[in-house]
Amino acid sequence: MTETAARPSARGATTLLVATLVAGVAGYLVTWFAFRLTGPAEYAGFAVFWASIYLVVGALAGVQQEIARATHPVRGDEAVGPRTARTFGLALAVVVALAILGTAPLWGAAVFPEATWGFVLPLALGAASYAVVAVVAGSLYGVHHWNHLALMMIADAVVRLVAVVVGGMLGLDAQGLAWLIAIPFGLVVVVLWPILRVGLVNRTRLDVGMRALTGNIARTLVASTATALMVSGFPLLISTASDGAHAALLGEVIFATTLVRAPLIVGVMSLQSYLVVRFRADPHARRSMVLLALVILGVGGVLAIPAALLGTPVLAFISGSTPMVEPWFYAVLVVSSALVAALTVTGAELLAASRHLAYSAGWAAAAVATIAAIVVADGVVQAVTLASIVGPILGLVVHVGLGLTPSRD
Repeated sequence: MTETAARPSARGATTLLVATLVAGVAGYLVTWFAFRLTGPAEYAGFAVFWASIYLVVGALAGVQQEIARATHPVRGDEAVGPRTARTFGLALAVVVALAILGTAPLWGAAVFPEATWGFVLPLALGAASYAVVAVVAGSLYGVHHWNHLALMMIADAVVRLVAVVVGGMLGLDAQGLAWLIAIPFGLVVVVLWPILRVGLVNRTRLDVGMRALTGNIARTLVASTATALMVSGFPLLISTASDGAHAALLGEVIFATTLVRAPLIVGVMSLQSYLVVRFRADPHARRSMVLLALVILGVGGVLAIPAALLGTPVLAFISGSTPMVEPWFYAVLVVSSALVAALTVTGAELLAASRHLAYSAGWAAAAVATIAAIVVADGVVQAVTLASIVGPILGLVVHVGLGLTPSRD
């Protein structure tokens, strides 16, 4: 059972959406800069490291979500208790780094055939740093410190953008840019810690101990890993399963998928931890969840029409080349983004109610269906179309079905 908590303000959502917009624009500029610098064929290679590090970051987002759910402000003379979150975050950072470095001989050459350790090392650094970021951000969500969260999000994205652009202008190769992508995760927390610590140190507590926290996060990581595969890791899945695809077509599909799906998916997913603490304090959380999910699906259906009409000329303007994919493909990407965003909302409601198993089951089912669809489909465009629709639909069915059953978590 979750304890009663104050409902976060709507201003918090607005602040986070503004920060997400700024961070999203910065991310767009990074991908645009890389695409124009390398061209469609070479961009597919750049996208592999970008997708890899954000696949790991996305998987670790489950830590942030559970920390957000479990964190409450210390009131009055209430005892602070052990610093469980800090201990967990530092331990997790070490485990993540060792896991990546220790398993790299098994997968490194397949993912980064050109220079395995040149990419694995910055991947390990970035992932370990984000483990700490996830704990700090989750704690800030739990106590509704929206301005500090927005500052972290904007600083991280802007520092990365500036670093990559400067690095590209200086002629750094892909390995050099990989370090510039990874370093800002930890750097931003270190630089901003004097500001962030004011609202955290001796001012927060968890509603679970270390054992329960570890168990909850273990289950939540299943869902966040599945989420990462379907969103951040989607380009990696496409490239892995598309050995016979023309390099330029593959690069264009990855670029279009990233640009078209990102606005709605990233916007809603940036609010996932906010939605968790919002639903945690809402006595009518189920009704609020259904309404929000229906609104998102409706918006996606409406936006699919202009996407089909304008997708080709817009992508041609941005990329500087004539797109090879058909206009209907852009409409499919918009619909799929709405489905993933709706799945994010249903998952947040389940997590807020401590339905960790149901939450994880929905995302896991969606990820398995996504991977299976990519494997069985014929051609990269067909694979993306089938996978991006079937996966989130199955996830929604599982979330709704399990959400209506009595809790066994």
